[in-house]
Amino acid sequence: DISGNLSIAQQYRLGLSTSNANLIITGHQDNGTNRFNGTSWAQVYGGDGMDCFIDRTNNNIMVGSYVNGSHYRSTNGGSSWTGISSGLPSGSWLSAIHQDPIQQNTYYAGGRTELYKSINAGTSWTVLGTPTGTGNIIEFAIAPSNNQVIYALKTGANGISKSIDGGVTFTAVSTG
Repeated sequence: DISGNLSIAQQYRLGLSTSNANLIITGHQDNGTNRFNGTSWAQVYGGDGMDCFIDRTNNNIMVGSYVNGSHYRSTNGGSSWTGISSGLPSGSWLSAIHQDPIQQNTYYAGGRTELYKSINAGTSWTVLGTPTGTGNIIEFAIAPSNNQVIYALKTGANGISKSIDGGVTFTAVSTG
């Protein structure tokens, strides 16, 4: 095996700090959630690392994911973690989670048929609307200029949709 001594990993997603260009958090298949501080890497959570982000206003708050939409949050830069998936149904293998670009403690979770929202940093979740298309939400994006505009991508036909009311209703925008 000529790859036995290579230091490599498959990254699913990465999250960047908005205030420190050297701070990165990444989700690695089979190699957990890892943090880069500008000089070295450290595994901060084990297992399969999936989607992740660093809070846009506080570098000590990090969110990571495990398989099937199991999300967790650290408030001390990755030293310890608390589960934040209570109230969420099981999700896809890789389930997207994003912070609202305007409201710090508001998170959105995909990877399910419906979009979910938490207004208390993942402590509890409520279901929003169901984007068009079939299957689970693969990815979604909240407009930085207006958090009422959300685009979602699902797997089936008509799988791209847009919400202009914060994710309550969606309209297909796949055509064209």
